Amino acid sequence: MDKPVKEKIIELVDKSWEPWRKAAFYSNPLVIEIMDKLYKEWEREGRKGIPLDYASQEELEKLLQIALTVTEIKESDFIPEYYEEQDVYGTRSIKRKKLFRRKK
Repeated sequence: MDKPVKEKIIELVDKSWEPWRKAAFYSNPLVIEIMDKLYKEWEREGRKGIPLDYASQEELEKLLQIALTVTEIKESDFIPEYYEEQDVYGTRSIKRKKLFRRKK
């Protein structure tokens, strides 16, 4: 039997040993939008459970699709793009110096 969607998201993202995968997931604009809404609801409800508990099935499915996409990304493809300029949930947008350039 398949694991519930919420558990799959947690397993793929939060339990990942690769921090860059977490950054790839949480820096996705749709994830930022959804998580912002979920955190506000979670706060309003007195921080009961976890923010994902307040997601609709549709939101969970969207988050799962992004999590599955992130598992297919190679670290070498993600890191250069990330350091160009990126928002990560819970931070403000800042311009970062590109550490290295991708060969074309």
